[in-house]
Amino acid sequence: MPQRSTGVRRTLGSLFGAILAVAAPTVAAAQTIAPETITVCASTAFRPVLYRDGGNLVGYDVDFLRRFAASRNMALVFRDFPFDGIWLRPGRDECDLAAAGITDFPSRHSAGVEWSRPYFTVLRTLLIRRQEAGALRTIADFPGRTIGFVTNSSADRDVRARAPGGAFLKGYADAEVGIADLMAGRLDAFADGSVTSDDFVGRHPELAVIDAHSLVPAEGLAYPLRIASRLREDLDRFIAANVATYGR
Repeated sequence: MPQRSTGVRRTLGSLFGAILAVAAPTVAAAQTIAPETITVCASTAFRPVLYRDGGNLVGYDVDFLRRFAASRNMALVFRDFPFDGIWLRPGRDECDLAAAGITDFPSRHSAGVEWSRPYFTVLRTLLIRRQEAGALRTIADFPGRTIGFVTNSSADRDVRARAPGGAFLKGYADAEVGIADLMAGRLDAFADGSVTSDDFVGRHPELAVIDAHSLVPAEGLAYPLRIASRLREDLDRFIAANVATYGR
């Protein structure tokens, strides 16, 4: 009897183990550019998403991705690049993912790159000098005036689609430079996303936000990833579980 009981237990244990193996979700091992390290192509064009403070790279994306890397027991390293075209770099094997407050537009899709689910939703806005808030309410009020934006950004696309005839447009590599021109009177407005505009107004109360509106469909920031790195599924799960904590 004891021998038969032991055999039954072994058989049941084997069957139970097999069931667990089938039922358990499989997680593909990451094949990142550097072993046990997530390499990020980063642009500091949009504070507070990413920016430098005393030489240190900080911001909402930095904090969020550090937590993701820690959840996988992986290191995180950043490489600085201009914003324009940064979403192409993972497909060129320059990094495992790009971070810069990037919107997933179909026109930005490229070979070797896949996109995460959105992790933050933004509105399109115009920043102006507060003293002009009575005269300037929407983009329709800008014939003969100059609007700035980061080149090839969502703001660039939105302004070009909506600006009235006679408006002048000026592209920048970095929002901070555009805001400096706005405060110096060399621009009449700077177009940006709400997350960045709110930060600028908080630091420069002489500025005001106008013309806040949503794109259709709503604009969600996402991460372009190198397909070969095999990180997207894990990152999507992390975003789903932690999206409410982004920027906090």
